[in-house]
Amino acid sequence: MTLMINKDVIDADNAARIADLKADYDYLGTQLARRGIDIGATKAKVSTYGVAVPSWGVGTGGTRFARFPGAGEPRNIFDKIEDCSVIQQLTRATPTVSLHIPWDKVDDLTELKEKGNALGLGFDAMNSNTFSDAPDQAHSYKFGSLSHANAATRQQAVDHNLECIAIGKALGSKALTVWIGDGSNFPGQSNFTKSFERYLEAMKAIYKGLPDDWKIFSEHKMFEPAFYSTVVQDWGTNYLIAQELGPKAHCLVDLGHHAPNVNIEMIVARLIQFKKLGGFHFNDLEIWRRRSGYGLDRPLPPFPRLQRTGGCGNTASRRFCADAHARPEPQRHRPDRKPDELRDRSQPRLCAGAAGRSQGA
Repeated sequence: MTLMINKDVIDADNAARIADLKADYDYLGTQLARRGIDIGATKAKVSTYGVAVPSWGVGTGGTRFARFPGAGEPRNIFDKIEDCSVIQQLTRATPTVSLHIPWDKVDDLTELKEKGNALGLGFDAMNSNTFSDAPDQAHSYKFGSLSHANAATRQQAVDHNLECIAIGKALGSKALTVWIGDGSNFPGQSNFTKSFERYLEAMKAIYKGLPDDWKIFSEHKMFEPAFYSTVVQDWGTNYLIAQELGPKAHCLVDLGHHAPNVNIEMIVARLIQFKKLGGFHFNDLEIWRRRSGYGLDRPLPPFPRLQRTGGCGNTASRRFCADAHARPEPQRHRPDRKPDELRDRSQPRLCAGAAGRSQGA
């Protein structure tokens, strides 16, 4: 396996800390043992937890006004997955990469898969893009994509998602994430019912193209780029979509795509209860309150939600992806902090579960 950082460098840094770490670990093990908790079993559960790194999260961010490239910024998907492999080498918690098409499209998929294998990385959920126009695209998504009033535009968006599935199959992915920017900016611009009907019809066509062992995740967002209405605006609509499509369809919850004061923990609990939680994009609503953001370089306040919702149940069946922000600072200063924070936050819940604590009535 190709390592981007010399292993001796990491081993030397770890060696200087190992004595203190062992002492802290042994002391914690003694504390947990008094409560009937096996630290080894807890560690085994935590070690299975993984977060996908988004390919768009290792470059320089931007704003709606401009983007300012930085020195050393990845030029293509091959550079991006090298950066992603550094995050995995440092944290051992990010074994997969989530690609965005057409941003990460390449001519030789075999070469890309071999590069991932050489770096010890797999490919998580594919992400389609029908919220911006690609070069030489026949029909514009300015006024919508999967819900567009024009049938040819909708078919173009469907075909793009089917292409993402084909690319994912070649890379070993098992899921497709669909987020659209379709919506309206003022009353009367769009028929809410008809636009949603068109969206469902298009999504059903995509669903038919899923391999048997794949899942499709629909992602909701209540505003931006449309500020009066969006077609998939909240978790209720997202749940209806998953129900309409079938058993391979699930809801993706981006922790930043909610109205202020919404109880996201309860939303997650409901989706778990009815077996429609597909996974998370770890983000925060503060990005919309202050137009700053979190990206990959700082821990997120929402992480305790993992703990308060029961650790999301069976994590092996769900996707976890660290999302990126929209600010101009480089995103790779501390790319290891988000995965580490996520993993740390999951431990208290695992300990509580091992101790047999019950939920309040």
